[in-house]
Amino acid sequence: MDEKRTTLIYDRNQLIAKLTWVFFTITVLTNALVDPLILVYIIPAGLLTCLVMTRVARKDRVTENSMYVAVLTLFLFFFFLIQIEPILLNFIFIWFALLLSSIYHQDRPILLAGFLTVACTIYFFSFYQEQIFPNSDPVDVIYFSLFGLFFTVFLIYSSRFTERLRERAEQKEAKTSDQLWETREYLESFFNHMTDAVVVHDRHGMIMKVNKRFEGMYGWKEDEIVGQRVPFIKEESVDEIYRLWSRLDSGQSDYEMSHHTKTGELIDVSMTISPIRNKSGEVVALATIAKDYTERKKTEELLRRSEKLSVVGQLAAGVAHEIRNPLTVVSGFIQLLQQNQKMSPEHFEMIDSELKRVNTIIGEFLLLAKPNDVKFEYKSILPLVEEVVTLLNTTAVMQNIKIFLSYDERVPHIKCEPNQIKQVIINLLKNAIEAMKFGGSIYVYVGSYHDDYVRIRVVDQGEGIPDDKMTKLGEPFYTTKDKGTGLGLMVSHKIIENHHGQLRFVSKPNEGTSVDLLLPKSTHVSTTDEVQISK
Repeated sequence: MDEKRTTLIYDRNQLIAKLTWVFFTITVLTNALVDPLILVYIIPAGLLTCLVMTRVARKDRVTENSMYVAVLTLFLFFFFLIQIEPILLNFIFIWFALLLSSIYHQDRPILLAGFLTVACTIYFFSFYQEQIFPNSDPVDVIYFSLFGLFFTVFLIYSSRFTERLRERAEQKEAKTSDQLWETREYLESFFNHMTDAVVVHDRHGMIMKVNKRFEGMYGWKEDEIVGQRVPFIKEESVDEIYRLWSRLDSGQSDYEMSHHTKTGELIDVSMTISPIRNKSGEVVALATIAKDYTERKKTEELLRRSEKLSVVGQLAAGVAHEIRNPLTVVSGFIQLLQQNQKMSPEHFEMIDSELKRVNTIIGEFLLLAKPNDVKFEYKSILPLVEEVVTLLNTTAVMQNIKIFLSYDERVPHIKCEPNQIKQVIINLLKNAIEAMKFGGSIYVYVGSYHDDYVRIRVVDQGEGIPDDKMTKLGEPFYTTKDKGTGLGLMVSHKIIENHHGQLRFVSKPNEGTSVDLLLPKSTHVSTTDEVQISK
């Protein structure tokens, strides 16, 4: 027999042995109250039967024949019981033995029990009819025998059906077990081969499991850290991380902090903490995925420094180039003055113009270099726009340009440095004016943009900007104007960046350019304090 069949027979032998002991105990107690004299026969026979059944049920004795031995032993005990006291109640126990044989769910033990039941029925009907069946006819033995046969057939088919159900359940269980094993192996492999460190722990920081990457990144082996509290969190961060764990009930949380390894080395990690739930939805553990970005952080810092040096070099080269041109002009006129000892008024005007150009370049460069020396205030943007429009309106009229200003009825406040915002608006309007060599109209609109921004839109009818030049807008010393420094838009971008705003350009050659200046609305001022102006 195979191991599986042996185990089944063993389990069923154990069950029948237990039921035999239970039946023996009930029989002794019942007869002690009803007919104590018969106990002299029942107790020895019952004990012998129970001991034989217990011996048969031992695992090292399990064979296929043990089933037949168990069935025969039961029938012998019941046969002896009826012989001692031939009454109908004891005769019924023969059928109980037949019923017990179906526990094996096999045809042969049931057939054996069925044969013994019919044989015992014929025997007792023949020799003890008056005691057991006092009012029956001799022909009734046929009906009893047929009933025994039918009951045996029923038990066989019932056992077969039950056995098929058991086999199907076992096959399904085996299939499910294989699938679970494959899934477990897959997850285990995935868990241990992740490129990020993973640690599973409870909300109190008690570690349950770590992967191989964790061991390599932190230095602790799994067997020396499981069951311990997380040892890699810096002391000053313990309270903060425990609060995070305690309130993590849904979704996941991303966090960045410094950890220390087993050797005491500090590493910068980016953590993603996710809850693990049971069937009831309760959080039973937390999974923390940690990515070491120490080297990346160092690389990014080097890149930032390199970028700063590159920008400084670019700005220095640009400043040198832009200042050298007017200084060359000034130097030439000074040499002319040394030779001739006199200069015309036009020469002095040119010298003054070039020195003003140098001053403009240096001023814009200093504004770019010191963007943080500002004081932010809560202001309405509309008066600032109106001041700039009024300031530049004369210049625009002289070039046959009209500036049209429109605005929403309610314009929210913003938090800004007023002079810097005016500087940006001046740059935008000056660019628009200088782009319209043949006159036209400039439209300025002020209003809300979505729910978060105030928008200043400047639309001109100038020459427009080609697509290949749009990407270079804001680069230092890049300009599309003959006398531009290229620093105006760069300074404007820096100012708007410090205000957490945006500058957006849309342009078509020969049609004009539209510029959107977006600044965050301020929640400091209520809606009743917003500027309300009738158009």
